[in-house]
Amino acid sequence: MQSSENAAAKSGTGVSMIESLKKGTSEMLVLSLLSEREMAIPQVNAAMDARSKGRYTISGSYALFYRLERFGYIRDSGRKIAEDGRRRQFYSITDAGRDYLSLLSQQYKDLSKAIHSIMTSSK
Repeated sequence: MQSSENAAAKSGTGVSMIESLKKGTSEMLVLSLLSEREMAIPQVNAAMDARSKGRYTISGSYALFYRLERFGYIRDSGRKIAEDGRRRQFYSITDAGRDYLSLLSQQYKDLSKAIHSIMTSSK
């Protein structure tokens, strides 16, 4: 956890907004990727990196996955050989996870529209 001194130093720099956006969207993006196919954590991280051209990475992936699993949004699909040839733990999305993804996606769309309206309504 960052100290309030560090947070204050980042406030107004854009760094705090980027960190907050990543924190607020990471569950949605992980669930979205897992809705395509089951993956191991390193595969999810690589997919995020590739699709965002390196602009979106998350730290604490393992904690995020364990939290999603604890809430029943993803499940352990067992250990399998990954694309890199290593034996890895794979995860898949559950029906509850699909419902949660749908909710998060709608909330994200609604908030994005509201932000856009606020920023463009005076122009």
